[in-house]
Amino acid sequence: MATPHYRLAGPGDIAALCDLINIGHRADHIPQVLSPAEVREEIDDAGDIATDVLLAVAGEPTDEIIGYIRTMYLPSDVLWERCYLFGSVHPEHRGRGIGQSLMAWGIARAATLLASSQNDLPSYIRVELADGVESGRRLFDRLGFRKVRVNEELLRPLYELPEILEPAGVRIVAWPADRDDEILTVKNAAFADHWGSTPTPAH
Repeated sequence: MATPHYRLAGPGDIAALCDLINIGHRADHIPQVLSPAEVREEIDDAGDIATDVLLAVAGEPTDEIIGYIRTMYLPSDVLWERCYLFGSVHPEHRGRGIGQSLMAWGIARAATLLASSQNDLPSYIRVELADGVESGRRLFDRLGFRKVRVNEELLRPLYELPEILEPAGVRIVAWPADRDDEILTVKNAAFADHWGSTPTPAH
């Protein structure tokens, strides 16, 4: 296999990046399939595709995206600041050091983003890993990450769905476009004591 090269992503990479993410999810038994629109929204929500997403690209003749990493920086003025790293390597290209190269860039980028803060709060780089992805666990161990929390993911089939019951005095409605500030206030209050959370600022 040719040695991959690395470059920052651009808007034209979204569809191929989405394909890579979904291939990685299938290989790692993650029950999630994303659309290109969802991938773009996730990147735009807390980053810039031109500065916060690095791609590993196979050599000629395919020029295929075979790995990626992105940062998600969450500024805060309370408790702590966090920068998450998300990434994957195509299953056929794992074990070649691509993940380690991507992570090295991601850690450096995350450190730069966290250092840009104007406060002196504790700051952390965080990663997430599905259970059973041993290659990822070994990589994170080598890079000095430590496990601090385990989540349970509950799944159910999409048939015989329960009836939607609305509590007395409450209506379930579509998101009202004119009440963003009110909803943000309620969201931050609901997550005030949630592990690892900080208030989401208004954008």
